[in-house]
Amino acid sequence: MRVGTQLMDFIKGWFIEKNKTGCRFLLVDAYNIDKVLQYYTRNYFLFLLKEEDEQKKDAAGNPKPLATRLMFYDLING
Repeated sequence: MRVGTQLMDFIKGWFIEKNKTGCRFLLVDAYNIDKVLQYYTRNYFLFLLKEEDEQKKDAAGNPKPLATRLMFYDLING
């Protein structure tokens, strides 16, 4: 097991154990780079918005460059 995955497992375990924080989700704003997205996907994070195009728009609906993707991990349903 890789160090990054071990660290992520520790973080998830810390939040899950007796739910000390009252949190339900871990949310990350991951760099939109394949290697980074694959890391979070391997660690069971899901995209908050399924399609990249949904996240590319600003509040007025205009297209914007997409440097990051929002991803989450459900602490209850894992």
